[in-house]
Amino acid sequence: MPKFRTIPISPFTNASLSDAQYWQTKTARSASNLPTGSQVFWGIPFDFSTTEKNLIVLSGKTSTAIPLNHKGSHLVFAHFCDERASTTVAGQSSDYLNPVVTAPGEHVADYILSFEDGSEHRQEIRRRFEINQVQTRMQSGFTSRQHHGLTTIPFRGPYPDNGWGRWQTGVMVGEPPSSGRTPAQDDRESRSNPIGAWTIFAMEIPDLSKTIISVNIEPTGATTIAIGAITVFEGKQHPLRHEPLETIAINADEKSADEIQTAVDLGVIARQQDIANFNHKDWLENPVKGWGESLGTTDGTTTIDIAASKSATLSVNGSDIDAGELLETGQASSQDGKVTTRVLTSQRTWVHGKIIDSSSGKPTPARIHFRSPDGRYFPPYGHTHEVNDNWFEDYGADLLLGDTQYAYVDGTFQGELPVGDVFVEVAKGFEFEPVRQKLHIKPGQRDLEIPIERNSNLRQSGWVTADTHTHFLTPETAHLEAGAEDINIINLLAAQWGDLYTNVGDLTG
Repeated sequence: MPKFRTIPISPFTNASLSDAQYWQTKTARSASNLPTGSQVFWGIPFDFSTTEKNLIVLSGKTSTAIPLNHKGSHLVFAHFCDERASTTVAGQSSDYLNPVVTAPGEHVADYILSFEDGSEHRQEIRRRFEINQVQTRMQSGFTSRQHHGLTTIPFRGPYPDNGWGRWQTGVMVGEPPSSGRTPAQDDRESRSNPIGAWTIFAMEIPDLSKTIISVNIEPTGATTIAIGAITVFEGKQHPLRHEPLETIAINADEKSADEIQTAVDLGVIARQQDIANFNHKDWLENPVKGWGESLGTTDGTTTIDIAASKSATLSVNGSDIDAGELLETGQASSQDGKVTTRVLTSQRTWVHGKIIDSSSGKPTPARIHFRSPDGRYFPPYGHTHEVNDNWFEDYGADLLLGDTQYAYVDGTFQGELPVGDVFVEVAKGFEFEPVRQKLHIKPGQRDLEIPIERNSNLRQSGWVTADTHTHFLTPETAHLEAGAEDINIINLLAAQWGDLYTNVGDLTG
């Protein structure tokens, strides 16, 4: 059975996206460039009318009814409202430079479902909740999405000129730009005239067993609204609501990551990689600790990091897996039997941790690494999952030593750890014994303390530990990393590299 059924609305369209008379200036300019025809937004198909009049526009209080005659769990709208509001926030005029939403929560319409048994269901449509303006600047809807989806962008590139900074985020709304150049004279225009977007709102249907005869659109007259497309969704969960990020192991005829093609309709795949081989016994017994290691070859299991609706379908090399079954039971296979999948570390808990200096009983800065039994790095909150050690690209409080990723912490940290066995490594310079342990995290555990013991104290003998040559770090990050490596003095250099000057603004005299 298909998940979606698009609803033809051409018999009810009364305006064109290019008709400017219905809208304020910014709305008219941006609406004319909205995508039409057959589209897929956030995995949901929409059929926009291809007739000359391709929009249902309601500018007063006159209602219109659209026949449906379908059952479903959600009715999904592609719609928008004008920037004009019946009331505005004091101090923000209609010609304010940035396209801000000046009346969030304003009641602009009611969408009313009429069922075959004569009952009705009414949904209030509010500005910046169920509907939004075509142009917004960092003011997405609270219960809806812009039609622009998420694009995964690997920080290793390739990326366009001047784009590496944006690429460090790993994700972008909409399509990545072809160039990262933003001349100062063009920035004002891009900020005040961002790309327009349909608002995608999934209206929950209270009873899936009833046939919906029609949806009646009743505007309040507060502003003009427009509907471009409607789709009935027949899934079991909200199509726009993604579950928390999970790591999925994939077995597909012993293929490696570069031979496996994955896709998900109602969700986002953030990362795909092979799991590196991790021998627990060898790692724990290795006499060299705190210096990272080479992880060697992979064990042939591909993983993906995915955030998806339980109504999603995961496709692996053309074989489909029910994401709902996978996320609810922890494992699922494709119907053709070619692919098996399982959730890794599905149980996790948020832990508040401390690294304790055994000699003082107090927290002490250190470098820390957590690893799941399958070999994945679990960074403390505020630290990246993949450390970028490229020159002058990412100089946060993280370290990549060999193939091992570490986070610098001030002696306290918090973050999500898998329930069950977890492996931890803690290092603090040359005068503390590095720690490698297997921990057992209990369900709901909140607190964790890891002791680290001093094996010498050269400072008492008059020695000073120093790093005389460091670059790029902020003074505060340098201070943190020095404490974590038990360094008494750190020399952060202001430097000139051709026309690049670094840390010059940090000079204090």
